[in-house]
Formats: sequence, C-alpha cells, structure tokens
Amino acid sequence: MKTRQRWVWLPLIIFIALVIVLGVGLLTRQQDRPSARLATSFPAFSLPSLDRQTDKEGPELFDGQITLVNVWGSWCPSCEDEVPELLQLQREGVRIVGIAYRDERSDALGFLERHGNPYTANIMDADGSLSFDLGVYGAPETFIVDAHGVIRYHHAGALTEPLIDGQIRPLLQELAHET
Repeated sequence: MKTRQRWVWLPLIIFIALVIVLGVGLLTRQQDRPSARLATSFPAFSLPSLDRQTDKEGPELFDGQITLVNVWGSWCPSCEDEVPELLQLQREGVRIVGIAYRDERSDALGFLERHGNPYTANIMDADGSLSFDLGVYGAPETFIVDAHGVIRYHHAGALTEPLIDGQIRPLLQELAHET
C-alpha cells in the first residue's frame, strides 16, 4: 500500500519540475541570450539599399570602419523608442548602418521621415535572410562590427542611455584605439 501512495505524488512532482524548467526558459530575457555570431565575420550578403540607389554588399559596406549595425523595423515600437539614442550616437560621429528587417520599403521610409534617420546606409532585408544569418531574434537588435568586419558586440532589444554609456561607448573607444 505504501508504494502505491508514493506513486500518487509522482505526477505532481513531474508537473512542478516541468513548470520550473519551462518558466526559466520563458523568463530568460532575450537580451541575455548569447550570440553565436560574436567574434565571427559579418555574413556576406548582397541586398538592395532602402533608397534603391545601389545594392549593398557585405565586406564593402564596412570599408574598414568601425560600424554599429542596427536591425530595425517600422512595425517595431521599441525601434521607435531607440531612435533618439541612435541620433545622439550619429551626432557623436558613430557610423551606423541600418537593416530594415521584414519591412515594406514605403513603411520604412515613412518611419525614417517621421522619426529621423541616424543611418549612414540602410539595407532592405525584406525577406529577413541577412537577419537570419546574423541570428536575429527580432527587432531591434544591435551589433558592433570592427574595422576588419568582425562582430564584436551584440545586443537584443532597444538601446538605452545606460546601455550606451556602460557598454557601447567604451567598446567603440576601445576599438578606435586598436585601429
């Protein structure tokens, strides 16, 4: 009879363990997930620019310059929230390249017209292929690419002033001293 009583608790124990495992996975913040692309070359690509002037190609886009790459979309409220921070970085001389992720050209252009355009160049990634190669979970996401085209930093989520002051600016300064 005692063995039977022990088995009665087994489904409850399994259920609690499952809730804990799934809860930890769901509560892990997207920003805390490491990027598999760190310390690797930016993926090769050939995509049209947002303004349709030219196609942009992977290595040529960086042209030996430290670049902040920002994946964004007009449909993304957090992307709108981070525009003031990106515009401030642009005023400070940071080279910023945008990747319009799974967006319509007219919507993306309208977004930039309404909120400002912090980007030196903007790539139209309508099907998400480049973003997929970068391991993007969603928008916004930001990468810092060094002068050799190697990804040195990744952040998933909107840029904030504390994040920029604590991580972005120090890394940009460090990379500038390396070149």
